[in-house]
Amino acid sequence: MNKSAEPTTRQQVFANGYMLFQTMIWGLSFIWTKNINAEMPTIAYLALRFLIGTASVLPLLFMRRIRSAYSPAFFRASLVLGGLLFASMMLQTYGLNLTSVTNSSFITSTTVVIVPIFERVLFKKKLSPALWAGVIIAFAGIAVLSGGLSATPNLGDVLTLLCAAGYALHMVLAAEYGKQHPTEGLGASQIVVAAALFTAVWGAYGFNLDGFRPGLLVGIVFMGLAGTSLGFAGMVVALKYTRPSIAGLICAMEPIFATMFALFIPGADGTCETITLRTGLGILTVLAGVAIALVDSFKPRRPAEKAQAEAADYSNGG
Repeated sequence: MNKSAEPTTRQQVFANGYMLFQTMIWGLSFIWTKNINAEMPTIAYLALRFLIGTASVLPLLFMRRIRSAYSPAFFRASLVLGGLLFASMMLQTYGLNLTSVTNSSFITSTTVVIVPIFERVLFKKKLSPALWAGVIIAFAGIAVLSGGLSATPNLGDVLTLLCAAGYALHMVLAAEYGKQHPTEGLGASQIVVAAALFTAVWGAYGFNLDGFRPGLLVGIVFMGLAGTSLGFAGMVVALKYTRPSIAGLICAMEPIFATMFALFIPGADGTCETITLRTGLGILTVLAGVAIALVDSFKPRRPAEKAQAEAADYSNGG
């Protein structure tokens, strides 16, 4: 059994603050990625983005402390996390090609609900009523913000739902694997695995770079460093100090940041978004849900609750 100490309040604040900052970066990346994909093949963009991310995290994998932790279990965990990251992003990309942006945005946001379900079902984690309330309220806000589902569900919607489940499973498993292996190593190695898979698919398409121009490289490099290496590797480290359900709730604020940045950054058509009453209500509702869950997460647990959580960790080989 590998039982880690309970994170301190300071560690939780730092981890949640990091997730908030990273969610802001991902919100900024939405409009940037959309503009890049309008000019060059999506698979080429994803492969280049993850290859740049790989180049930036490789030094971590050669650190003595990380190398000393290498084992078959470590490499299995890296393959699982990298594979989930690759599969989720591919499902989201191809799902978007077969459904509307509205449906894709809304269905992807179901991750916020699926994460606590996976925590409860797969690892028997006890979830407080306040956390569930925060999740439901935040999800309702996302539904208002995105406009909910439109038209008749189709194959693209199914692929996007599988993407949301993949992201949720990735987050929950990253937290569990982080109890057994160095989180910096796991975060870095999953990016290497995903980069290899994206590059293999890109190769199957003949390494097509139609539409690429040097001006796009700034955005690709930014996304490779800030959106990939700092984002996905940093998230694995942060999940050591905060629970996946809270991290998932914070990530639910991505549409808020995407909306805010879209007010000032023009899209591929040269126009900026405008804020509406529905958008404002959706943003306030999401913020309320996140606030409820965050406040509850910092409340000290009673001894009985702590003992129950430790027993659950023990029964799951934590």
